[in-house]
Amino acid sequence: AHSGAKVTVNGTPVTSGSASEAITLVVGAKTPISVVVTAEDGSTKTYTIQVTRAKSSDASLSNLTVSSGTLTPAFAPGTITYTASVSFGTKSLSVTPTAAATGATLKVNGAAVASGSTSAAISLQVGANPITVEVTAADGTIRTYTITVTRAAGSGNANLSSLTISAGSLDPVFDSTTTDYTVRVNDAVTTWKLTPTAADSHAVIKVNDAVVASGAASPGFELKMGSNRFAVQVTAENGTTIKTYNIHLIRSAAPTTTPTPSTPSGGSSGVEIIVNGVKQNDLADAVKTTENGRSTITVKLNEDKIKAKLAKEGKGARVTIPVTEGADAVVAALNGQTVQDLIAAEGVLEVRTANAAYELPASQIKLADIQAKLGADVSLRDIQFTVNISLSKADVAGPAKNANAILVGAPVEFTIQASANGRTYELNNFTAYVQREITLPEGTDASKITTGVVLDSAGKIISHVPTFVFQSNGRYAAKIKSLTNSTYAVIWNPMTFQDVEGHWAKADVNDMGSRLIVKGADSRHFNPDAAVTRAEFAAIVVRALGLQENGATNAFADVDEAHWGFGAIGKAVEYGIVTGYSDDTFKPNATISREEAMVMIGRAMTIVGLPASPSTDEIERALGGFKDRDAVHGWAAKAAAATVQAGLVNGRGDSLLKPEANMTRAETAALLRRMLQQAGLINS
Repeated sequence: AHSGAKVTVNGTPVTSGSASEAITLVVGAKTPISVVVTAEDGSTKTYTIQVTRAKSSDASLSNLTVSSGTLTPAFAPGTITYTASVSFGTKSLSVTPTAAATGATLKVNGAAVASGSTSAAISLQVGANPITVEVTAADGTIRTYTITVTRAAGSGNANLSSLTISAGSLDPVFDSTTTDYTVRVNDAVTTWKLTPTAADSHAVIKVNDAVVASGAASPGFELKMGSNRFAVQVTAENGTTIKTYNIHLIRSAAPTTTPTPSTPSGGSSGVEIIVNGVKQNDLADAVKTTENGRSTITVKLNEDKIKAKLAKEGKGARVTIPVTEGADAVVAALNGQTVQDLIAAEGVLEVRTANAAYELPASQIKLADIQAKLGADVSLRDIQFTVNISLSKADVAGPAKNANAILVGAPVEFTIQASANGRTYELNNFTAYVQREITLPEGTDASKITTGVVLDSAGKIISHVPTFVFQSNGRYAAKIKSLTNSTYAVIWNPMTFQDVEGHWAKADVNDMGSRLIVKGADSRHFNPDAAVTRAEFAAIVVRALGLQENGATNAFADVDEAHWGFGAIGKAVEYGIVTGYSDDTFKPNATISREEAMVMIGRAMTIVGLPASPSTDEIERALGGFKDRDAVHGWAAKAAAATVQAGLVNGRGDSLLKPEANMTRAETAALLRRMLQQAGLINS
């Protein structure tokens, strides 16, 4: 300005040619600046400047932290993608974002969060959990930071690392992979404790349903004379993997001995044995003992006389031990040499009591395996075998604890033991069905008999077993065929699903549900037309065969102990029902096609005794009537033909087999019910 003029900026004098004081600018608004020049003569002139300060475009963060885990890579404003890992025990975390620029707004997973403040807790599932932090700059520019938080799967380790007991010793010696033990104590031991220690500190341990801390002693259990059973259940951190260690404790006292009334008097007396339908009077001795009010009749076979009789009878001899006198337990006793003679004769040992029967093909006793477990130096004559049928001491109210089932008659326990050198081995598994019979109480209504079941030591139902009901001498009886030894009972368990009313598979679904083979989506609905996964189908086949879902085989890369179907799939592997794919996977959650299902059923047919190996001509005859014969893959043709030949698979109408279509839940129930009926394992 002229040297004599005066200048003001927004009313504040400013020396001409000098800078004014700083003027505050408002973001996004016009800020007027007035420059007034006053001449020496007093005249003025005003200059106006409108200054607009732009909004910030900075949508970056200056800091980002998580309440658990560590960001990888370390935070930097220009890096927008991060990962973090947390343990299975971390069920949630929070995020604290700080904006670099004033005026920016923040959202964490869509919820507004103030800059520098902590978000609400974010729930974490097992596996990857993406978390987004959205930064909106003042001018609307948006930048999104992503954190992928991986929550580790819970440990599937349900093993014990040690198991110690207050009296007696475990037989065999404890090993985390061995789940069945025997303990023997004398009558001076009246209470007993055990101390289980989990291999994983996060596992939960229960002893007979009572929680026990890992490494701590259980409460003292009162022991009764004879058999006492304990179940140590270990639930892994993941909550789904469960392993049960079973301990059979036998508390013994010197028995009082009385002769069996139906035999000649004396402590040990001759008893009738039936060989191939003919009574024999000199092949065995019987003795009756009474211990704590429970009576036991033991029939001991004479080695030399049985050997001579078997040699005379030839192959296929049936040795029957009939005990008509009432007793709480009946035991057939024979040594390893007699077992070997029965095996060589391809014989069958049958023990028959007033209320039960046990029919054991001698070939199901694997002598070499038993000798190895009892000691390589043990001779056959030193091994004492006992085949035991006894009224179970299981809680008869037990079935109602885990199923709406009514018990029909008393449970019966069937066991086989081999003993030598102070060691005892219990035979629990067979490679073919072994038959048992349970005679039901007089007056039993045949319409109120559903199936036989396996009970655990607490009387709870574990699984169905194939059961055929028949009538003999005016009373109903259940013929139970099982691949294991256990305690068995017969139940009435009627079940109906509302959504199969009017469905073509109504009878199949309701019957298989009542038998505990198939399960509903809930207690009222079955979803009959829904597809079945490969894991679900394998589990249903295992249940249908009467097997327990406790397989320990980890045969597939994509089926670990955390998968709900691990036990069932492992059991199916053990029995050759499933083999998986060439890449060592099973694809448990994929739906199963009809031809894949037929292959599994073809293998199950071999177990139940149905023909499953048709010739080339039979394959073509069975499949040739279907219009889509060529759609059946070569690897499935034999099994598909076998299921068609047996009347298990009928096609889907219009002469179509539909091999690549999904198998439905209704078809699964119908197919397996037909298989059990065709094999004579259940009633038609």
